[in-house]
Amino acid sequence: MRKSNLELVSYESAKQFALSHSFVTISDWVKYFKTYPIPGYPKSPTEYEEYKSAWEFLGYESEELYKAFKYRSMIENRDQQAINAKLKESWRFKREAKASKTKSLFDENTSKPNVTSEQTFTTEEVVNLLVSSDASLLFITEFIQSHKVNPTFAVETLCNLYKSKLAVTV
Repeated sequence: MRKSNLELVSYESAKQFALSHSFVTISDWVKYFKTYPIPGYPKSPTEYEEYKSAWEFLGYESEELYKAFKYRSMIENRDQQAINAKLKESWRFKREAKASKTKSLFDENTSKPNVTSEQTFTTEEVVNLLVSSDASLLFITEFIQSHKVNPTFAVETLCNLYKSKLAVTV
């Protein structure tokens, strides 16, 4: 219900106003009336009891047609520079977070890992680190034998390692 004493123009008059101004979306209507408030017109057409849907109010033949124009309008009106600036800032933040995380793992003076008791790795994670750092097959095998590594994981890892080494030599 409208709280002011001012009566709204008829629903049909509001629809004609929307058609005459070629509003593509209800957002266009809302923006227009925020900028140019006209007595008797609601800030949003949803205030009318007769209001059924945006596409009907704006004079579209179908909901699909309304959506097509709405999405086209969104694309045309987007601020690509602002989007790019946000992405750039997000990427910068992620790079800095990654760099600070990496930096905190190493002692600045010795470049040795600065591992505390709070930083624990599973044996599987250690094996993956050894594999990714291209450690020797013998060293990885000895590590697996001397630590409690999940046997299924160990077999799969070693098979994949041997396959990759065979593929390189063939």
